[in-house]
Amino acid sequence: EIDQKYFTYQTSETDMFNNKLINLIGFPPRFKGESIEQHHKDLAAALQKWYEKCFYFILNRVNSNWSSENLVLGGGCAYNGTANGKIKHHTNFKNVWIPFAPSDAGSAIGACLYQWHMVMGHPKVKGGDNQSPYLGPEFKISEILDEANKSKKLIVEIVADKKKLVKIVADYINKGKIVGWFQGRTEFGARALGNRSILGNPHLPDIRDRINKVVKKREMFRPFAPSVTQEDYQTYFKSEEDVPYMNQVVKVKQDYIDKLPAVTHVDGSARVQTVYKHTAIYDLLKEFEAVSGYPILLNTSFNLAGKPILNTYRDALSVLDKTQMDYVVLENILVKKS
Repeated sequence: EIDQKYFTYQTSETDMFNNKLINLIGFPPRFKGESIEQHHKDLAAALQKWYEKCFYFILNRVNSNWSSENLVLGGGCAYNGTANGKIKHHTNFKNVWIPFAPSDAGSAIGACLYQWHMVMGHPKVKGGDNQSPYLGPEFKISEILDEANKSKKLIVEIVADKKKLVKIVADYINKGKIVGWFQGRTEFGARALGNRSILGNPHLPDIRDRINKVVKKREMFRPFAPSVTQEDYQTYFKSEEDVPYMNQVVKVKQDYIDKLPAVTHVDGSARVQTVYKHTAIYDLLKEFEAVSGYPILLNTSFNLAGKPILNTYRDALSVLDKTQMDYVVLENILVKKS
């Protein structure tokens, strides 16, 4: 049960809690830009611990009443990658599946799919569009090029050969450049899955702070995720299954913690994404492996702090203009500031 006297999210469009919760906790909320004190860290750690305790209790109750080894998670709490990564250690579930948009937005899509398949009787198609996270719009290269050429502040280069393009980009990233990567349709969900991503070299200790400070403009403690080729991820990370939608936190293997400082959190963990073949980001990972020895890239969402993942090429060019990002790749168009 939740004692609602502490909360206002069900009645207010701006506030989620009231002074009763502040008095209960014992200190005021921390606002953006204020220093992070030990009591802030203690509160966050305690809340995570209690959440996990309740979460695994519920899962074990479910598991004891239904003889299934399979678990599918929905709802906003399904974005809690730290708890998700421990499910198999605290329950008897063998297989965990978390869709690319498990929050309220994804639940709405699920309701539509239920009506389409279960009520209207349309057959399910294995590998169909509803299993792809890339559901947003895509754009013609001609219109992207027209927009990029409008600005005298930009240097625009077309690289017609896609293999040549990924080689150029892999070399830039290996040398420490920060690259905005814009390919195909926009991802649906809260994670950048290789179509609207900011990419960096995971081996450079300072790259995380550089991206947080001069590109994303957010708190410096925030970690970044590693994207890794599906066939190689168990070499570097302790995970028993694919994590294609970046929704589980796993441990980095001890031998590689020091080699992957930009994507390894202080506790030796990483919110990993396993990348499949036949995608542009996979091809880039393989080229990066050729120059660095590792099929792993730092991958964070293509946006500024407080903004959603960007959607259009105009948004991408705007981020390039407003930040110290080095390059933006729009399909096969390479753009940098003059």
